[in-house]
Amino acid sequence: MNRLTVLVVFLVAVQAMAQTAPATPPAASPAAPATGAPAATATATTTTSTAPATASAGSAVLTPEQLAMLSGFFFSFSVDHLLGLGTFVDPQLYANLSANINAFISYRTRLLGKAFSIGFQPFGLLGFSYEYTLPDAANGRRWSWSDARVALSMPALIKEKNTGIVITPSFNVIVPTTIESWGAGLISRLGFGLSMNKNFKTPIGTIIANFGGLGTIGLYTNSQSVVRPTTLKDPAGHQLVLCRTGETACGINNNNSFLALQGSLNVTWVARDGIFLTLGYGMQTSFLYAAATTVDEFTPPTRDTNGNPVARTGMSRSDTQSASVSLSFNLTNSISGTLYLFNFAPLLTADNKSVRFPLIDVTGLANNNTAVGFSLSATY
Repeated sequence: MNRLTVLVVFLVAVQAMAQTAPATPPAASPAAPATGAPAATATATTTTSTAPATASAGSAVLTPEQLAMLSGFFFSFSVDHLLGLGTFVDPQLYANLSANINAFISYRTRLLGKAFSIGFQPFGLLGFSYEYTLPDAANGRRWSWSDARVALSMPALIKEKNTGIVITPSFNVIVPTTIESWGAGLISRLGFGLSMNKNFKTPIGTIIANFGGLGTIGLYTNSQSVVRPTTLKDPAGHQLVLCRTGETACGINNNNSFLALQGSLNVTWVARDGIFLTLGYGMQTSFLYAAATTVDEFTPPTRDTNGNPVARTGMSRSDTQSASVSLSFNLTNSISGTLYLFNFAPLLTADNKSVRFPLIDVTGLANNNTAVGFSLSATY
């Protein structure tokens, strides 16, 4: 899967998890490796102290109270197409057009008077992805999929009567089902999220505000993704891995992600039934396991122009931000669509001196951090 597709799919999916994902799964989201895909549809939203009217499970936007009213088994399917803006810079070098397909199976019921939902995504948050243009993936493949995910949530568990705020908790478990995760030694990623929603009546329609938070912890057999010795060969008889005699590790791909944190704010304007305009912003921080915890005789003593050591010990951290604007609409009681502009990029510019513009990565469109897309989702 190319970098843009992974980032877009992961982020939208994580937002959906943190906000009590709608009955339809996300179709397209990086805080951690080895992690699938609701489309970039508008995420589940808010409520008032008075329960809203029952909505179809296939609506592009569902409030937590509407989700709490659903019961039984649901099957959702989504197809996303993403076009990176780098395509318009130079299509010969940076063209990026991808498709994402995902499925979501959920069961909704009530236990002890509280709504309860359990869902399963066989292709995970990112789903199954195929790139039509020249593949950007490190392995040169056009296709990829992500680890399976099990999600538990309690829609509208807490309703604060005075403010009208509704709180929904969620718990997620990632099951390693990809070659990349097996290679990294992933056992599982465990995540806990909270979503807070509130409605604001306006002269025209309703404004729905949602704040979501999500934290995940990665469990691995090793803190690093290590290449082990193997006797496997390619069809031409070449050794797949070259390793020194007696070595137990032939190379390190990367340090695995231990902790990932995300916060997001989404505001949806419901102009009329079945039409939703959403603006969203999110920040993510990821901490990688440390390569070395202390400075020793093997630590490079080199310093940069500011006098700081170039070799750091302890956990490393990366900060990213995202922003999106989307227009969602219900086509039928079961099918919805979404048009969107989505950006996911490092928080700071390459020189680390300023914050990037969140909605469009104007400092580097060729990187395809920004994309436009269209999603179709169906729930039955």
